[in-house]
Amino acid sequence: MANLSRTAKSGDDWGRNELLAYNILIEYQDASTFFAIDILPPPSIAAEVLNTAAAEDMKDEESYALCRYMDIAMNPVPEQESAVDDFAVELLWMMGYAKRPRLVRSHMDIDFDICGEDRRAQIDVCVVDDIHILLLVQENKHHMTQKDPVPQLIAKAIAAFQANNTKRTHLLGQDPITHKIIPGIVMTGTSPVFFKIPVTIELANSVSMGEYPPTPTVVRAHLPSVPRPARRISEGMIPLDNRAVILACYEAFKHRSHFQVNLIFLTSQAAPETVNYTRWYMLYVLSYPQELTFEFQARNEEKAQSMLYRFREAQAAELGLGTRSDRRPKMASTCKSLRECERWRGEILREISRKVSKIQDAGLTDYEVRDLNDEINKLMREKRHWENQIVALGGANYRRNVAMLDDDGKEVPGTKGYKYFGRAKDLPGVKELFQSKKQEQDEENQAQNYYKKFTNRGPSYFGDLDETDEGLLTFEQRAEQDEWEDAYQHLRTALGIPSDAPPPKMPRRAQNHGLLNSGTQKKSSPDSKRKSPDSDDTELSSDGGDVDPKRAKKEAVPPPHQTNGDVELAAPPEDTTLAHARATAAYIPFLTPENLLPPKMPTRDEMEAFLLSLRKKALVEEYFGNDE
Repeated sequence: MANLSRTAKSGDDWGRNELLAYNILIEYQDASTFFAIDILPPPSIAAEVLNTAAAEDMKDEESYALCRYMDIAMNPVPEQESAVDDFAVELLWMMGYAKRPRLVRSHMDIDFDICGEDRRAQIDVCVVDDIHILLLVQENKHHMTQKDPVPQLIAKAIAAFQANNTKRTHLLGQDPITHKIIPGIVMTGTSPVFFKIPVTIELANSVSMGEYPPTPTVVRAHLPSVPRPARRISEGMIPLDNRAVILACYEAFKHRSHFQVNLIFLTSQAAPETVNYTRWYMLYVLSYPQELTFEFQARNEEKAQSMLYRFREAQAAELGLGTRSDRRPKMASTCKSLRECERWRGEILREISRKVSKIQDAGLTDYEVRDLNDEINKLMREKRHWENQIVALGGANYRRNVAMLDDDGKEVPGTKGYKYFGRAKDLPGVKELFQSKKQEQDEENQAQNYYKKFTNRGPSYFGDLDETDEGLLTFEQRAEQDEWEDAYQHLRTALGIPSDAPPPKMPRRAQNHGLLNSGTQKKSSPDSKRKSPDSDDTELSSDGGDVDPKRAKKEAVPPPHQTNGDVELAAPPEDTTLAHARATAAYIPFLTPENLLPPKMPTRDEMEAFLLSLRKKALVEEYFGNDE
């Protein structure tokens, strides 16, 4: 086994291979051997927890909360966090594992020195005092992953041993302990497995240097003997007989493991009134033996008034730990108070701010940065759950805020809801991902800028205003006039018309003719007079006789009316259309002007009358047939 590969892994990444690589064995024992007693003691817990199965039937609030957490923990949602940790915290409190000065903490993150590198070990639930980590609880996340929780628990016990020695040497100035049995519990739903993990300085150093320890480490374990072993996981602590056995094991584990010691009561002889109580307490905490963990009972008047107590309360509030009755619920949907939801959301925001500041540290390794970034994203998801609960309770909708920005004012990058903060944006693989995305975005922006000059164009760009451009109309009319004269020259050559005859005027619509002449009239003097038309210009006869084409073209244009020297070109549309038809009929002798006129459209009344006659005819044919 000494030749097995050993790599730097975090506590959650340990498996069976790591146990073999560091010479760690597991031995299961019965209750009498494991707890060193013949009969399990009765559990020190409320009687209705042992006698009442349903949470709704319980009168005590703490008992109700414990059983409600038990019910929720037994029904985990796939790919989501379960309520096992919440149940473990509540159970440890009620079983007396966390009497003052101990606390029960969840999701505690500590350093793990392995193979010469720093990794992280996140403890699901643990009991701590001012200096040491005393007990560990590891959840079996079988609904989310297939990893074995036992190696994870052992790895975190080694990390806790390293953390305890670091605090002793750096904070207390004491020698590191050489041997410590750390109690641990693995929980699958509400079904526990108890462990006694002996951690030595030799094992800790071997893990730190990535070496094979010559001395084997034997971890003792006990599986509670429930009445129906085959249904241990599915039933858990729901049946009362299972509950009694498991709670008795918790009580024996508290009394007989290295976690429990005799109670120490502070009396007047131990701490005289003349001695400063706070100073005596601090000296006692800093000097108690290595293997000794303790409980103590302060005087009633000093419980809430002592300076140390208030200092610890402020410190816990600052760290977001809270007290027994002041812990953030695991599930936001269980909180029905809008004020409490706002409070827990603010606490999560403070935790996010603290971790975002920490992730900027240049001294962190890439693994620590990844773990911190995962924790921040987990807190972001938890914050979103609380915001949804706030909206459900009728509060403000915080999710309408603008996107999250970094120090440069840019949106925090990420994909599919996962964000990268601080140094996480410079991690290998992440940096290349964002660079490729930035390159694609730059190419897209370049193409968009190229086509942007062709967008938002007005109607003039597409020629929609050409009909109102007087300059363009004048140019077109002049071009038409030139084409008319050129066509007349070809026609005159073909028909043999004398060359000295002037070309006929080009027929135009009244408005176009007016526009053309209005432009020329501006250049002439205002008092200029036009010659009145000749009296010989008469309308074209409709008898179809021989008519000179040139004269017919002249007569096709209606004579303008002279008013004070100005030519008035306006004419009724019907007369203009008829004049155009007559001019065209002059070149097509087999058509009359009436044939060239546009069709007459029926009016609305005529159309309705015609449709009505068709309906009447259809009804007559339907009822009487089409016999005439």
